[in-house]
Amino acid sequence: MASGVNEKKVCVPPVVCGVTEADRDWQREFLTEHFASPTISSRRAWIDTMGLPGFVAWRGNERVGIALHTVMRAGAECELVALASAGSGGGVGSALLASVTESARAAGCSRLVLTTTNDNLDAMRLYQRRGWRMVKIYPGAMDEARREMPAMPLVGAYGIAMRDDVEFELVL
Repeated sequence: MASGVNEKKVCVPPVVCGVTEADRDWQREFLTEHFASPTISSRRAWIDTMGLPGFVAWRGNERVGIALHTVMRAGAECELVALASAGSGGGVGSALLASVTESARAAGCSRLVLTTTNDNLDAMRLYQRRGWRMVKIYPGAMDEARREMPAMPLVGAYGIAMRDDVEFELVL
């Protein structure tokens, strides 16, 4: 069959499952590829993600994304520590966000927070389109983090210098 304008695009939504021990080696590699390390800088603190609960997005037999979270204060605040996907625009980030949001509600959290770097415009768009609000900027947070982890790049997406963390919240 020839490719043409009248063909319908078949989209396969990701399947989201809880992280298991069988995912941890892949998690380490995937997060190192996306964030330079599985240890994440968030709000001027370091968080080791390797023991955190979370979700893995699958397409067929392939892992295509991960989201890891933690309960900061029971009944008050949960944090989405890491969210990464193999590509954008395929619904992976949205599916992972929905799973983390539901998990935070189930844990009794009234607020879900996350931070991203100032260059991550695609992520900021994703969060804001799903009801998240920017609530705080941590000026120089990435500069400080880079002192402890020099492998972190100086320049990120779209050629923008990575300097600050931007905190988002979703009121549950």
